Amino acid sequence: MSAMIRVKSLTFGGAGHKSLGGMEKHGKRQDKPSQMRCVRGVDPLVYGTLDLREAYDSHMSAVRTNTGMKPPVLHGIIKFPNDLKVNASNEKKMLTAAVNFINTTHGGSAVFAARLDRDEAGQHVVDVFYAPKYEKVTKTRKGEEVRTWWMSTTKHGKDLCEKHREEIKSRNDERKFTTGPRQVGIALQSELYDYLGKKGLTLTPKTPKNDPRPDRQETEAYKATKDAEEKASMTRAKAEQDAAAILESARAEGYAAGIAEASAEIHRLARIVETLKKAVWTFIAKLSPLLSQKQAEVLESKASDLLHKFDATADRLEDMSDPEEGYSSGPSL
Repeated sequence: MSAMIRVKSLTFGGAGHKSLGGMEKHGKRQDKPSQMRCVRGVDPLVYGTLDLREAYDSHMSAVRTNTGMKPPVLHGIIKFPNDLKVNASNEKKMLTAAVNFINTTHGGSAVFAARLDRDEAGQHVVDVFYAPKYEKVTKTRKGEEVRTWWMSTTKHGKDLCEKHREEIKSRNDERKFTTGPRQVGIALQSELYDYLGKKGLTLTPKTPKNDPRPDRQETEAYKATKDAEEKASMTRAKAEQDAAAILESARAEGYAAGIAEASAEIHRLARIVETLKKAVWTFIAKLSPLLSQKQAEVLESKASDLLHKFDATADRLEDMSDPEEGYSSGPSL
């Protein structure tokens, strides 16, 4: 079993998945991508509310921020192991664990809303929206303590990097220590494994990722890749079935017209296979620039396997078109 956390910043302005307003529409199923992902009519499990901006404003009441800080919101996506059985009890546990994990690693008062979508194909992902707060203690000239609440989107991430300094250095070719977004991600991933391990989950050991680019595809891109693979595979299988059916009919009837029809159909299917091969490479060429090196290598490997099957199908169709190899015009025992 494996688990994953990915964090991105959200703005107040703009639209789409990089803004708080866009994420609010997404959670309420008011945008096209969220509507396309729905596969069942089940409401999400919610911590707090789906009204994200209202929840943020309430969370930030009487809290100070640095004027130069932007963007002001963090969006954590926590993926729990697919092996976890989907039921009401585990859904609540996943949502609660995600909220508690973010609060635990970000000062105790960070999360203002969270959501586990139950109408999508995947039911093990929790979206957590947070703005980490911390208490700052200063003294007046008279020596009196003054306590104020502040919010920072970077303070706790840097603290986590310090905690995982050696691991971060080991993941750098020059053994340099930095506290950028990638390094915060490394620290959070380790923290998540430790947290879930203490909760009783036995997870597969982490595999270090050296490519700084994300290796997780967005849902739509992943679905497009899978759909292309499935359609190509189904077309290949259908071509073989159609050719075999026509061939069997020609064998049974033994008519020259049937043989000619079979031969023409086989050649037509062979051309379809060649077209599919070109389409696969065109699809790979267009998608590869959008992927990380690791994703591109995996996709090209799958494409090579698929093209190998296409070649095998083409060879089989060529054999079928040869009367001496594939069929005989006369009756057979």
